[in-house]
Amino acid sequence: MKTHFTSMLKYMNDHPDTAAMFGVDNADRNGQIKYIEKNGFKTYGFSVTAYTDTIRKIAD
Repeated sequence: MKTHFTSMLKYMNDHPDTAAMFGVDNADRNGQIKYIEKNGFKTYGFSVTAYTDTIRKIAD
């Protein structure tokens, strides 16, 4: 996940027009990348948009 996330940050650095479509501003992603490479990347959960039946299946 760390590799994927930093890869996407690098992509947004190279393609600010694409980042803008997702509502992402031109923040200093290089600083974010360096922080993640130094300190790691922790995942505590996820989010999903789905119908109630699907969410119940995921919860089970």
